[in-house]
Amino acid sequence: MTDNIISLEPDETLRDAIEMFERYTFRAIPVVNEDDHLLGVVSFGSIKGLKPRLA
Repeated sequence: MTDNIISLEPDETLRDAIEMFERYTFRAIPVVNEDDHLLGVVSFGSIKGLKPRLA
């Protein structure tokens, strides 16, 4: 198993997700809870159009 997985937590914001996409250039980032259980996935395609509205 991998110990250092790049992921978002449920309480992180859309801005946090955008910053993470810019930093790592991933296509999708998993959302996990405090027990590292997968809750969902945020895809870059689903939020790419929202970036100009957040600036």
